[in-house]
Amino acid sequence: MYVTRAEMPRWTPQEVTAVVTVSTPPRTRRLWGLALATCAVGTSGHAVAGLLPIMAAELHTGAMLIGQLATIFALVCAVSAPLLAVATGRWERRRLLVVCLQVTAIGNAVAAVAPTYLALVAGRVVTALGAAMTTAVAVGIAAAATPPRRRARAMAAVLCGLTVGLLVGVPGAAAIAYWAGYRLALWAVAAVCVGAAVAVILTAPTLPAPPPVSLRARIGVAARPGVLGVLGGGLLAWVSSGVVYPYLAVVVGGPDWSGPTSLYLAAYGAGAAVGTLGGGRLVDWIGPRPTLYAATLTAAGALLAVPAAAGPISGPAVVAVWGAAAWATTPALNAWLDRIAPAGGAALLLALAGSAIYLGMGLGSLLGGVVLVRSGPGALTTVAAVLAVAAAALIDRSKPRRSRPRKARGRASDHREGQQITGMSVTLRRPQRARRSAPRRLIGVGSLLAMTLSAGCGDNPPPDPLSSPTVETSVAMPPPDQRGPQVTVAGTVTWTGSRPGCVHLETASGQNFQLTGAAVTDNRQRVAAGRQPNVQRVTITGYVPEAGASVCSSGRAFVAEEVTTMVG
Repeated sequence: MYVTRAEMPRWTPQEVTAVVTVSTPPRTRRLWGLALATCAVGTSGHAVAGLLPIMAAELHTGAMLIGQLATIFALVCAVSAPLLAVATGRWERRRLLVVCLQVTAIGNAVAAVAPTYLALVAGRVVTALGAAMTTAVAVGIAAAATPPRRRARAMAAVLCGLTVGLLVGVPGAAAIAYWAGYRLALWAVAAVCVGAAVAVILTAPTLPAPPPVSLRARIGVAARPGVLGVLGGGLLAWVSSGVVYPYLAVVVGGPDWSGPTSLYLAAYGAGAAVGTLGGGRLVDWIGPRPTLYAATLTAAGALLAVPAAAGPISGPAVVAVWGAAAWATTPALNAWLDRIAPAGGAALLLALAGSAIYLGMGLGSLLGGVVLVRSGPGALTTVAAVLAVAAAALIDRSKPRRSRPRKARGRASDHREGQQITGMSVTLRRPQRARRSAPRRLIGVGSLLAMTLSAGCGDNPPPDPLSSPTVETSVAMPPPDQRGPQVTVAGTVTWTGSRPGCVHLETASGQNFQLTGAAVTDNRQRVAAGRQPNVQRVTITGYVPEAGASVCSSGRAFVAEEVTTMVG
């Protein structure tokens, strides 16, 4: 950052207007409740993998039929998610998430008392109906409450709840089933869902429903250029995982394998947790396309190594590597779709991504059952590896497209471009650094693992290109049927308002807006707690939505994504 001598005015320290950045980071107290929700549905969806041998023995049926419970669960989720999204489009998001968790708990309870296989199928259908939207809603709440530069990491943190379910929930359910039967294990999973609903009520922010979107519009978004290729690559990657994971207990239960099944399930879950968090950071560093490409090829290599790694250490290690690579695809897929989505279409594409993941799991477990019956468990990993390579090939052919301009990324500093200093506007510019080009081809297994394992769960972001937004005094109004571009505008905000989540903004030029967004909720809470004044001069980064799209006003509103408070 530099200021030329010609641009630098003379001032005394007493004359300088201080600029204090008040960011809206993803608060731990909010994210942990959302992560617990995804943990509950992750355990509900994948518990069958650990319970498969015990359920087959108690119900006197074959392993393939029990494995098809995963197929039924995934296919119901894939089909019902877009339909339920339309039916619940006007629901407040936190309320919707709580209802989803309650339905999931009821489904697990029905499965726990089911006397026959058909009754068990009915319980799994109910569980799937509750779980179908849970992950998408939880990730959407996290994304809306997070500044753009940290959004991929916040979504990965919530998705990490799924991997915690794999790491703790699924092996825990398997251990309970071993000692007390699978019915008690399913009751325990239902209790986790109820606890997650309570946690969401206590910690998650309220979020107004987005504008209603028809089913035709949801499907139409997927037909945009570049979207189908990305969804297809993610679908094939999850078909690959679905071929093996539901039958992992059978794969590692052979005479050549040592150690309990729960050890391998825990190893997969640990790898999945590292892959999800590390995948989010890797996306922020090199981009979603190379991350997704490298993850699928790494998964293929690990799957091919599984049959030769039956030792007490090598077996769990290879399964952990496979889990890390398989789950690194999820944050990469979500981030890629978020980048190429049209204005206002990110939520629709994220919901379609959830459907693609569930559909991939369902088709994979169905294919895995056929392979298991015809060729035995030894062929499962080979088929899955071939599908992972096919996913990488499709991803390699998918060209990155962007329907929305990239949002400015950078860190808060002591000075900002357009900073006001005793009535003078001094332009402070930062020297531009050349952006490192992202790799477009194979990133080797070693480099992926090294970066993933070193990423961890810390908060230090990778190197970002520095840029500063230009602060405007007014907002150009787009046509009524169009969303406006992202803009940073100076003005005055009154944080109290007559409607929840809606406050008044007057720009420096005298324009008046109803202001909404996650940043509004955060600042209203600080005002209520006495930590900041009710009326403040601010700069706000956000956009003007389509006419009538805001819950605050029938006219035009302004959606705040990040707030910087000026204290002068």
